[in-house]
Amino acid sequence: DSKNINSVHNSILSWSAGQHVIELKADGGYAQIRFNPLHRAPLRLSPNGENGLSKPEDVFAFYQAYQVGRMLIFMRELSSVREGKLLIFDNLRVLHSRTAFSGHRRMSGCYLSGDGFMARARLH
Repeated sequence: DSKNINSVHNSILSWSAGQHVIELKADGGYAQIRFNPLHRAPLRLSPNGENGLSKPEDVFAFYQAYQVGRMLIFMRELSSVREGKLLIFDNLRVLHSRTAFSGHRRMSGCYLSGDGFMARARLH
């Protein structure tokens, strides 16, 4: 009814989520890399690092390492794909280039289920 809808509509909730920037698989490989400086909040601190929070002395090391990751992502040498080459991402969200390029570019995309792809790959 409209009273309930208005009650929910007029309420403001705070949302937050937290994950590791780099998530590793059991074998040590990369499961996921979450890099989006625009949506990153400051580190949450705890004097002793309890409850998964950062210790104050770890803050500088984190931001220094995060800056190195940022520089790698934006390195020109790592950001172009040669003509005729295929680029495959196993990712939830893909980092698309926003900078200039030379020549004509055609991007095509398709989406595959990771589990389905791996199941078919094991058959061959």
